[in-house]
Amino acid sequence: MECYLVIEIINQEPLKIGAGGSKASQREPAKDYIPGSTIRGAWIGRLKQQGLFASAWQDILLKAACHNAYPYRNGRLYLPAPQHLRLNKHDWRQQKVVCAHALQSAAAVVPLAAGQTKERKNTLPYRFLTTYDGKTLSGLHVAKEYRLHHNTGRNRDREERDNLFRYEAIAAGQVFRTVLRCDPALVPLLMAVFPEEETPVYLGGSKSSGYGLCRWKKIGNVLACYQEAKVLLGLPDQDRRQAPGRDLWITCLSDVLVRNCYGQPVNAIPEEYIERISGEPVSLEKRFIHTGISEGYNATWQARYPKETTLKAGSVLHYTFAGELQGEQLQAIADRLESRLVGERAQDGFGWLGVNLPYPDVLQIGERPAEQEPERMFESNWRELAAAIEGDEHVRDTWELLAAGLAGAKNRWLQKIFLMDELAQGPESERFILAAQLKKHHLQNMKRWLNCRDLSPDRPYTRDNRQCSIAGCHFVAVLDYLNGAENTQLACYAQRYLQTAPGRLFYAGEKEQAERTEVTGREKRFISQLLEMGLKIRIGRKADVAKTDL
Repeated sequence: MECYLVIEIINQEPLKIGAGGSKASQREPAKDYIPGSTIRGAWIGRLKQQGLFASAWQDILLKAACHNAYPYRNGRLYLPAPQHLRLNKHDWRQQKVVCAHALQSAAAVVPLAAGQTKERKNTLPYRFLTTYDGKTLSGLHVAKEYRLHHNTGRNRDREERDNLFRYEAIAAGQVFRTVLRCDPALVPLLMAVFPEEETPVYLGGSKSSGYGLCRWKKIGNVLACYQEAKVLLGLPDQDRRQAPGRDLWITCLSDVLVRNCYGQPVNAIPEEYIERISGEPVSLEKRFIHTGISEGYNATWQARYPKETTLKAGSVLHYTFAGELQGEQLQAIADRLESRLVGERAQDGFGWLGVNLPYPDVLQIGERPAEQEPERMFESNWRELAAAIEGDEHVRDTWELLAAGLAGAKNRWLQKIFLMDELAQGPESERFILAAQLKKHHLQNMKRWLNCRDLSPDRPYTRDNRQCSIAGCHFVAVLDYLNGAENTQLACYAQRYLQTAPGRLFYAGEKEQAERTEVTGREKRFISQLLEMGLKIRIGRKADVAKTDL
């Protein structure tokens, strides 16, 4: 019998947990999760600080294990993406372009297939997945960052020391959850390390260089049933029941290290192990696997673990029973397989399994935003920045210096908007259109009229929505808007982009900049610069495709 305690970890500093397995290079990549061995080591370190380790060290080392800590967002735990789900990369890219134009990528989906088919043979683009409604998979990329470091004591015997290097690390401010399992006799030691309130702890490497500070806390009380712990972890569809059948789909939720009867690593869970738990004959039908190498470093021993071949997290194994089983019997088998860790190095979180997990057949294009970061908080921060720029001369000068450095990024953002509108197939009222029939001298004329704004262009193409328009307004209407006229369509189109994070950043100080130009207002300045960028792109392209004058 084992007990379970769910732990939540929030990293306040970047986490440097290497994934390369070698200390020879200072450009070692970082893991995108917190390994169970890292959390277990921090727990043992706390017990040593409190003088509680020596009294029960054998039980602690042999009868306690910690699962990997995976990202947790909006009440859901994101698990490693399964290898058997495939999509068509061309459908994915096309949907991304369309959704980026509509600024609502979280609402679009792309179909999936279980197993590789002729139409869908590409692996999923996300490292972690979950489901919120049972019908759509939602992906997540763990944010990472690089920091530049300078080591004055490195390579002292060389003329060129090469002391500059970078660390890749998990970015600060992310939430992870895990479950720690142990013998009931060790429950008092769990409670000694994990009180009710959050406590600081250091995880990973380079703790003296600004890495590793986290806050961890227990979620709920110690539980005697793993199925109850799954609810606190945030695993989806905990109330589902198994339907009658013969299939047993096993997903590796962590790396799995298993051996055959001769002690050799194998690329599947032995059928004998499942038969011993289920009491039914079973055979391995299919496997969708990705192999890796076990790795790790023990700071107390100052040595690395031996490297062994493993089944990587996300590998899927399909077994079938000789006869059809009832739903209750399949559920009991699934609970027994999930509640124990299989294979070697179980204390470090290896061998975590998920059985017959529900995977919908569609994948959401964009990540679901975190509910902990409401839009009004971002709006408040932007208003504070705008007020500081307006009220403090020193802040204004500093911001102007920063804005000058962001000019290149701003131009690339405007280029992206124009190119996405050009590829989109939506209604004209939501797009920026510059027709391919426009010749180079037409575009140059419009650029000159845009810069002057005191002329009244009388060319037919300046009043034709099919040739040049923004949000359904032709070129002359855009000029009138820039000269002071009211236009709800253009204002709404501009606000759609100015309310995004890049728009708020690039146009935060537009009030001060507008005082020195003829265009006033963030919306009008955005429309003016977007139109100018579109004209520059089209003028710089190859000779026109139009064969007739307008």
